[in-house]
Amino acid sequence: MQIFIDTNVIVKEGFFRSKSSLLFLKAAKFLGIEVIVPEIVIDEVKGVFSSKLREETSKYDSARKTLAELVKVDEHAIDICGEASKYSAWLDDHMRLYNVHVMPYPRVTVREIVRESYKGQKPFGDKDTQYKDFIIWKTLSGYVKEQEQPDTTYFVTNNTKDFCEQRENQFFLHSQLQQEVSNEIIVYTDLRKLFQERIFPSLKVREISDIPELSADDVRKVAEGRLEEELSLYSVYGICGLEFSNEVMISSVLGTTIRDWEIAELDEDDILISVAGSVDVEVEGFIEKHDLYHESYEHVIVTDPNWNEWVAAVSQTIDTPFQLDMLYSRDKKKIEECAVQLINEISEVDY
Repeated sequence: MQIFIDTNVIVKEGFFRSKSSLLFLKAAKFLGIEVIVPEIVIDEVKGVFSSKLREETSKYDSARKTLAELVKVDEHAIDICGEASKYSAWLDDHMRLYNVHVMPYPRVTVREIVRESYKGQKPFGDKDTQYKDFIIWKTLSGYVKEQEQPDTTYFVTNNTKDFCEQRENQFFLHSQLQQEVSNEIIVYTDLRKLFQERIFPSLKVREISDIPELSADDVRKVAEGRLEEELSLYSVYGICGLEFSNEVMISSVLGTTIRDWEIAELDEDDILISVAGSVDVEVEGFIEKHDLYHESYEHVIVTDPNWNEWVAAVSQTIDTPFQLDMLYSRDKKKIEECAVQLINEISEVDY
């Protein structure tokens, strides 16, 4: 098994610092799965990090000046260049620590890129500006073509517009690209889904009795506590079932139903406990006043009709499925890491 990862996936996973990406990398290293990141992706991620840091620092500086007019604010300037350098060094070390194969840039000329951009084929399509996607594809396809017996290949990308085509609500590698390689390349748009479907089943399954210090009731209590902790003030673009979206926040966890769990051995010390169920949450957000008064919102409660000139503050209670992965350390006899996924979460497409 070999897994190629695109830029947008790493960015979505907290620039590879999320708990779920850590569990993925630990499991892949333990199982000897080859994780491949094109060098251009590394450069893009570092660039996006710097850009995002500048953007958010500007917002922070503006908010700090406003707050300083109201209360005393401790001065703390953010060293953008310094922080970007720290992240760059951390990412390089992170790749080495988990044996991620960073594939160098492919041997393509600028002339080749220009000519390919006018053919109207993927990943360029009807635009000639997707040269970075072209380089990512040449890295992936070149690596696969060089293998005498190509392994099962997965490509994790959120860029479905340039790399994929959709059939029956599923994304597949675009046929123009698939024709360039002999073996099928399987597309996933979410790293966590790939982990649950392709990696977790390869781990050695255990029973709760294999962890003498943990009982079924302990797992339930820990899971419920971690869900409340992780989801409190959890921000997301949207959740299926909500009648509003575009930056919403879970204000409270009202109840949890645990359906089942699976336990697997990650390495000599770590046990992975994967819990599934549903959680009842109250979600807050905003609806434009014009929409609020001209459309029907059956389950929405207006909490502040005049939050500002343009929008009203609203809330809604929904029941949504979740997946909770907890890393239990036998040596320390406690949960070390925890990653929660709302199955019906809607993510804003960055690019």
